[in-house]
Amino acid sequence: MPAVGLHDAAIGPVFVTASAVDAGRQEHAEGAAAHSGRRARCGHRPGGRTAAGEGLGYRVSRPAPDPQQVRSAMRKIVLSMSVSLDGFFEGPNREIDWHLISDELHRHLNERIGTLGGFLTGRVSHELMAEYWPTADQDPDAPEPVRAFAEIWRTMPKIVYSRTLDKADWNATVVREVAPDVIRALKEQPGGDLAVGGAELAAEFRRHDLIDEYLIYVHPVLLGHGRPLFRDTDALAHLRLVESRGFDNGVVLLHYTRDGADRAAQTRAESA
Repeated sequence: MPAVGLHDAAIGPVFVTASAVDAGRQEHAEGAAAHSGRRARCGHRPGGRTAAGEGLGYRVSRPAPDPQQVRSAMRKIVLSMSVSLDGFFEGPNREIDWHLISDELHRHLNERIGTLGGFLTGRVSHELMAEYWPTADQDPDAPEPVRAFAEIWRTMPKIVYSRTLDKADWNATVVREVAPDVIRALKEQPGGDLAVGGAELAAEFRRHDLIDEYLIYVHPVLLGHGRPLFRDTDALAHLRLVESRGFDNGVVLLHYTRDGADRAAQTRAESA
């Protein structure tokens, strides 16, 4: 079974589910090798720039939201990633075959990712996901969690950050760069939380202080070498643990929220 999308993003998947949103290069622990594929989320036609933008509420020229609604419904930017115990999200040659994805964990990720309002991802992650997930549920032997995630991925609105793409399929809008004011306006639109996927894009979001929550899935693996999830930075972030959970395959979820994120969101809403 392929690992779930937002774990790279992810994202990872936003989820994210991602995510850890670079999933899909791994086989199911019981040997479902036929479902192995590069990671990546139909009855839904590939979306163009306008359709995907509308789905995410990306047009920021709409009337300003009511402050009372914003206060109760401000959505968050969430980073969901899989990491080894020593802090790497990929091996030195971009390996992710060490990801452990059981049915229990996959169903958990589907539940989380299914509540999201959109994926925010880079070009490479989006293209990897798009190689596998659009048709993953057409295989009659695909496990139920795989079929469920395929539908989630196809229909989820996506923003793909790229300086080279002109358009992207599967309900995606191409955006050139991370603009903090645009992201903050996007958060004030109605809808579910937004999952940012991929370590490089996450670093850019963190540089602008845009990530509100971290869902880190720690796998019981020591890689020794690889690409670290968190790079050296001068940006200090105080976090508060809101949830921890173990899964049947030894993976542990550490769910943190940025200390003061809720207060900052409320302050912005009251000043709107």
